[in-house]
This record gives sequence, structure tokens and C-alpha cells, in this order.
Amino acid sequence: MDDDETQKSVLSKSNSVGILVFILQSGGSSKATFIRDFLGTSYYAMQNSAARLIEGGLLTIEKFHGKSGYTLYTLTDRGRAAAQHLDAAERTISGELSVEESEELAKKLGSDDWSKNQKGGGGRRS
Repeated sequence: MDDDETQKSVLSKSNSVGILVFILQSGGSSKATFIRDFLGTSYYAMQNSAARLIEGGLLTIEKFHGKSGYTLYTLTDRGRAAAQHLDAAERTISGELSVEESEELAKKLGSDDWSKNQKGGGGRRS
């Protein structure tokens, strides 16, 4: 599987979008336990989902050992870009952003053709 196929498939897996958006909203990095609590899933399920995102180049992982050891997940530049778009999409769907605000945000994020694809139906949909 090449990088393009990994990128396309990783977001369709369970918890992928939730992890990316949660970490973005947490400032770009988060402890594993916070992600797990947000998702309301098992630690094992969260780890598997995060592993796919790491493999896809969207997250990095850092383990801190010691008395209060923890695992920290951080968005890569690619992961941050993806998470920003996913967050905007979720906020539009929920009504937090109007369509116009969403289009403006997409332009700021560097997706000038995003709104054209949404309006005209000419974009690729998965």
C-alpha cells in the first residue's frame, strides 16, 4: 500500500477523525489517556487507531517513563492540516459554522477549490 492509499483509507477507520480533531483542539498534542476518555473506548482500541495514524504520517508518539509515565501523541504538519479541515467540516455539519464561514475557513487553510467542489458536485467524494 503506498502513501496515497494509506492516507485515503486511514480516515475511514474507527476513531481516526475523532483522534485528529481532539488533538487539534487540545493544542496539537495530547496524552493517550485523555484521548481514550474523549473517545469513550478502550485503551487498546485507541492505540490501534493511533497506530494507523502514525503509519499514515499524521501523528507522532513519544513515551515518557518514570513514576508518572505517559504516552503523548502529537500532530505532524500533515496531520494538523488534515485535522483543521476535518474540524471545519464537523463544525459546519453541527451548525457551529455557517456554510459561508466554512468556505472562508477552507480558503484560509489553502483549499480554494473546496467550496467549488461542494457547490458544483464536481469534487471527488468518498
